[in-house]
Amino acid sequence: MLIKKIDVGKVSIENPKGGKGFLHRLDYIKDAIPCSKLASFSYVELEPGATIGDHQHLDNFEVYYFIEGEGKALDNDEDVLIKAGDMLITERGGNHALTNTGHVTLKFVAFICS
Repeated sequence: MLIKKIDVGKVSIENPKGGKGFLHRLDYIKDAIPCSKLASFSYVELEPGATIGDHQHLDNFEVYYFIEGEGKALDNDEDVLIKAGDMLITERGGNHALTNTGHVTLKFVAFICS
C-alpha cells in the first residue's frame, strides 16, 4: 500500500504535552498495523540505478519512509512511483521491490515488524 505525502493530513499541536511552541506532525499510520515485535529499524541509501529485488514478507511486514530521491516500487505486483515524503507499506504475505530511477541516492528509513 502506497501512502503519498500529499494525501496525509497535517496535525498541528500548540504546547504539546505541556511544552512550548508548535509541533507539526504527519500521521501516515496510527494504530492501523499491529506490531508485537520490532525486528529491525534501518536508514538505507540506494545508489542511482540500484535495485532491491522482489521478495515476499511471510511472517512480518515492512515499511519504507522515503526521505530523499525518487524511484519505482513494485507493490504487490503493481508498479508505483515513489518520492520523498511517501510511505510504502508491505503487509504480511505481500511482496515488494524497489528501483532507484533518479540521479541522486534514494534515502529512506525501513522497519520490519512481526
